[in-house]
Amino acid sequence: MNGYDRRSSCAGQRETRPICSFRILVDDPFTPVIDAAPPSVLVTPKLFESLLFADKNLIVMSTSEPSVALSQLRQLAMRGGQAVYVWEPQLGIAPMRDVTARIAGTERLGDALRHIHRSRHFGIYVFMRAERELRAEHTGLLQAISDGDNPAARKLAFLGSSFNMPADLVDSVEYLRCNGSSTARLRLRDGKWLR
Repeated sequence: MNGYDRRSSCAGQRETRPICSFRILVDDPFTPVIDAAPPSVLVTPKLFESLLFADKNLIVMSTSEPSVALSQLRQLAMRGGQAVYVWEPQLGIAPMRDVTARIAGTERLGDALRHIHRSRHFGIYVFMRAERELRAEHTGLLQAISDGDNPAARKLAFLGSSFNMPADLVDSVEYLRCNGSSTARLRLRDGKWLR
């Protein structure tokens, strides 16, 4: 078929018209501009796995686009079924599966850290926009969480473009970079996926 619909009209004549037609308004300011470039992949499954199995419990994930990285972390956490939570200032801790189910009393960073320190459940806690909230009095709680007897118990990941840990905790922190590229596409060659 060549993109045209051939139907008979009531008078018995054959009518030819396009199956579908598009009207493109280029100069219309209300027409949304669609970016043809694919979104960049900042958090790969390999990076998510290295977050899960990090040697240290305090992790700094640096990225230029924290909100994009958070949404990609959310997708990977939902697929994998891990207990991953997100903390945001004035909102508190919420599971990534349902961000509307907030944990009461965790709106401030100190309260959230105390809640995590008391919790004995495995969990990865991703902190968004925490660089302005982190103070010297939080260092003791972070050190206590970092020195936990079970290294796989709780992990705190601080996600942002520039995050500086206090000098007392520099040796207790693992650094990960979320800088995927949109140009690298996977290809299947000889039964293996290659970049």
